[in-house]
Amino acid sequence: MSKKQAIQKALEHHQAGRLNQAEAIYQRILKKEPNHPDALHLAGVLAHQSGKNEEAITLIRQAISYRNAFPEAYCNLGNILKRQGELTEAMSCYHEAIALKPNLVGAHNNLGNIQRELGQLDQAMSSYQQVLAYKPGHAEAHYNLAITSKELGKLGEAVDNFRQAITLKPGVAEQHFNLANVLASIGKTDEAMMQLRQAISIKPDYVDAYINLGVLLHKQGNLQLAIETYQKILSYNSNCAAAYCNLGSVFSELGKFDEAITVYRQAIESDSRLAEAYYNLGNALQIRGKSYEASQAHLQALSIKPDYRDAHNNLGNILQAQGMLDAAETHLKQAQILDPDSADSYNNLGNVYKHQSQLSEAITCYRQALKLKPEYFDAHSNLL
Repeated sequence: MSKKQAIQKALEHHQAGRLNQAEAIYQRILKKEPNHPDALHLAGVLAHQSGKNEEAITLIRQAISYRNAFPEAYCNLGNILKRQGELTEAMSCYHEAIALKPNLVGAHNNLGNIQRELGQLDQAMSSYQQVLAYKPGHAEAHYNLAITSKELGKLGEAVDNFRQAITLKPGVAEQHFNLANVLASIGKTDEAMMQLRQAISIKPDYVDAYINLGVLLHKQGNLQLAIETYQKILSYNSNCAAAYCNLGSVFSELGKFDEAITVYRQAIESDSRLAEAYYNLGNALQIRGKSYEASQAHLQALSIKPDYRDAHNNLGNILQAQGMLDAAETHLKQAQILDPDSADSYNNLGNVYKHQSQLSEAITCYRQALKLKPEYFDAHSNLL
């Protein structure tokens, strides 16, 4: 058997997943000819697949040293370096591969992935478009282009490319999920829910898809269906804090505050770092007249997420009602700093100043609230 035939045989084993047989042939070739570029390259690829990345890098670098014009080796070396977190070196390898073989679509695609990871979104778009220029039916490039378009706010392009990716490679739940998220963001709620249901049909335990479907059902006012969706998640994953938290929001909207408090506490039990669960619990407790417990819940939310504007605002209101005006002022001012365009923050801070008999300051706050929200009835009333 010639070396060329031996390499071909080894490659057949390699591609079929028979790695031991492939490695044995590569080693036999290298024993006779230690500088054989193809055997070094493919042995390096195999070493990478076996988790031996340092060995893989050494072997592929040796292959390149014996054959400078070796674009596939540069591309595979780039893949390994990327996996190692050496992104600059990986990019250099992809550029070298492309210079040697401009139509090497894998190098363009993988270069785009690194550029996107580094926040170089325009360059990433260009790399993915190069893939499609050489291979229009490249499903992964369409998908990557869609993700990048979404990050750039080009939502129409994102939708088009997600659809192309789904057509070219059907049966991938994540593609339907991501398309649904873009559709929801541009107001196409019904179609978004259809895509989420498609994702779930492909992947029945797709928790994130259920969560987003529940959110859209809630927004549409389909509260019972939203409840059933969250309960479905919990049948798959009884520790899903997000499902408990969102279920509590539906119960709160239905006026079932005791049920809401119960599931918010279950959310916290599942994830003690979920600031939104503490915040929502605080609101439900406040409605139930449990002001001290509510303030403690908001404080806990702020200990996890200090820049939680709504928690500062609601805690400020609770403290004001308790007569703790200085503390209330502190939290409401912080809410104002975090969101200078919130009419609520100005109105609520005005109420604190009013109770402190600082009427000029109160008037200034109410006027600012009305400047931001001219139809704000409470601010009009308080100003009068």
